[in-house]
Amino acid sequence: MNDRVKLEQQIATDMEALPEGFGRIDIEAVARFYAGRFVRIPFNDIVAMMVQEAERRGVPYAKTGQEI
Repeated sequence: MNDRVKLEQQIATDMEALPEGFGRIDIEAVARFYAGRFVRIPFNDIVAMMVQEAERRGVPYAKTGQEI
């Protein structure tokens, strides 16, 4: 299994584990965390994967530069 597939699975698992009623996630901060672990995947690709998964699940998220 390659890094991209592992990252997609990790993002999906992490978003599924979010508690009900939370405010919103900071995409950029979480992407920086993943970037340290998945160094072969460009940061912008990680952000795009996270946004795609958040939108698919209806998870509220802060856009880059937006205050939380």
